[in-house]
Parts: sequence; C-alpha cells; structure tokens
Amino acid sequence: MFGARCICPRCGGEDLVWERSQGTGRIADYQYMPRKGSAPRLACRVVMDDGFHVEGRLGGCVMPAPAVGTVVNFERFVDGSIPVFTVHPPAAPRR
Repeated sequence: MFGARCICPRCGGEDLVWERSQGTGRIADYQYMPRKGSAPRLACRVVMDDGFHVEGRLGGCVMPAPAVGTVVNFERFVDGSIPVFTVHPPAAPRR
C-alpha cells in the first residue's frame, strides 16, 4: 500500500537503525481493506511525533474513518509485526 523503504528518504543512506518511539502520531493517509464476510480493516500510514512514518492498522475502526491529521496512539502488534493504532482520545459513542 505505501511501500517499505530500506534507505533514508532524506539522505539516501543505508545505515538505518531501530529507534524506540513514544507511540503517538497523526494519521497521514489511510485505505479501507475489504474483507469477505467481515467489516473492512483500515490500513493507515502514521507520522509519529518522533519524526518517522509507520504503516499499520487502525483498531476499533468506525465508519467514517477519522480525518487525516487525527492523533493516534500505538496499542499493540498483531500477526507478529503489524502495529495497531487507536484514536486518542477515543471518540465518544454516537447516539
């Protein structure tokens, strides 16, 4: 969907390192992923407050999707390595 990178997008360097994030960011882009017989998943790209981009999934998703720029928090990993984010603060239930 968004394409992983193995080089730095700013300088072209290949000496990348793992960094620990504070876990908060903003939705930069998203796409609904339809699933047969189930509600669609919302794949998203999040710009972390730490300065890097992460591809993952928005958990507890309701329609319509949150707007680009909505603040999200890292919640957990699923399927071994897919980060799941939740809207921060959670949206109030609709009446």
